Amino acid sequence: MTQAKNSFNSDYNSTVVYNEMDSRNYSTKSAELMEPLAFPRSVEEIYNLGISLQYYIGGIYLKLANTSKGEQKKNYSQMALAQLNVKKTILQLINENLNEKLTYFYNNGGPIINPPVSEREAKELSGFFNRIAANYLNQIDAIVTMAAKRNTDADELKNEIDNIIVHMYGSLSNLYQHDDLKQAFHNMAELVGQL
Repeated sequence: MTQAKNSFNSDYNSTVVYNEMDSRNYSTKSAELMEPLAFPRSVEEIYNLGISLQYYIGGIYLKLANTSKGEQKKNYSQMALAQLNVKKTILQLINENLNEKLTYFYNNGGPIINPPVSEREAKELSGFFNRIAANYLNQIDAIVTMAAKRNTDADELKNEIDNIIVHMYGSLSNLYQHDDLKQAFHNMAELVGQL
């Protein structure tokens, strides 16, 4: 398993390696996906993190679909498409939040709307945030690698990954004091639980 550098990179596509010489040997390369994450200071930034994670997980499923056959291939492909549906729902949440901010802005004479988390707070908490995220992403990496080697059922793998993501969102939300930011993580955890 690769070591994570504590966050995602800009393309958010997972890499799955298949070594035909060594039976079914898969490995996600989360280190290639990772670079220091900016601590999300607003609801929009939290939702954007969720979208990035959906791309990451969808990429894993697509790569597994490309190396699978029969029903497993079909299941992995459908699971990747489901990630795009979650992304669409998160985009709707972003739009709702933006509409709320615009309403507040216009109803209150156009005040500057600062992120709920200050730069100082973000700086203080970013190390914790990155360690938590890296820990959960490494767990995903490990179970995907193990599942691929064992030819684990696609639905079983999906349930394990979804469980990890829900726990990750819960752990990350504990770093925040603002209810709207905690709610954003809760909303995304609910979406993952509905898949």
